[in-house]
Amino acid sequence: GLTQVPQVQKTEIAFTASEPRSYEPYVRNLDNFLRDYSAEQQTENIVFQDCGDTPTEYKERGPYNDAQGQKKVCKFKREWLENCSGLNDPTYGYKDGKPCILVKLNRIIGFKPQAINESLPPEVMAKYNPNLIPVHCIAK
Repeated sequence: GLTQVPQVQKTEIAFTASEPRSYEPYVRNLDNFLRDYSAEQQTENIVFQDCGDTPTEYKERGPYNDAQGQKKVCKFKREWLENCSGLNDPTYGYKDGKPCILVKLNRIIGFKPQAINESLPPEVMAKYNPNLIPVHCIAK
């Protein structure tokens, strides 16, 4: 499935950029979610593999088999989220009225993202990476 962070009770995220208390729950939710993706949390070499400094193509790990136990996963570097990493802007853009919303694609066995989608807006295509799944959102 698909997970949205911050998780919200309604379908809209409402806040006032000049009022930090209005977006503080969203920021806290993002902090909590991204904590597992910090470098300090991805040190277990039995589980995590360093697959490079940029997102790369799908790594084939062989068929799923309960008897084999957990397969390794590539480390996820928060820097890849750029202005939504929380590393340089601890408010994830909320203080500037440009909130970050993360979309997590939960493990789907056998799923491999498809190549380029020509319907994406030019500003998204300018930053296109074939190893990332772009999501484009607009305000209502």
